[in-house]
Amino acid sequence: MNLSVTFLVIYVGICEPYIEKQTLNFQFFNESFISITNYHLMCFADFILDEQTRIYMGWSMIICVCFNLVINISSIMFNVATDTYKKLKKKWLLYKYNKAKRGAEERQAAKKKQMEEDNAKNANSLRELV
Repeated sequence: MNLSVTFLVIYVGICEPYIEKQTLNFQFFNESFISITNYHLMCFADFILDEQTRIYMGWSMIICVCFNLVINISSIMFNVATDTYKKLKKKWLLYKYNKAKRGAEERQAAKKKQMEEDNAKNANSLRELV
């Protein structure tokens, strides 16, 4: 198992199959914790006879797995929060743009109506003069 993880880390390091550097670093982080967990699991074999050592290794493994989970879940929550922020910001900017566009259209319509009223008044005043 550790050999396959080692080969996977070497493959990922050489070929760099991920576009983003953050994804590559996260893959290395997770693979290293898989290796650490495997080393902990080897300590539960029969060649370690001391029961207290097995208990310490068990707690150490639990702490490592919990740390890995916290980091991964934090990363997921951060990505979801930034994506949500970007979507909300986009909607807000679109709302402001549409509101400004409607305001400009209303002002243009009011200006056109005012010009028509002025033209009608001017036409009436010209008729009165003639």
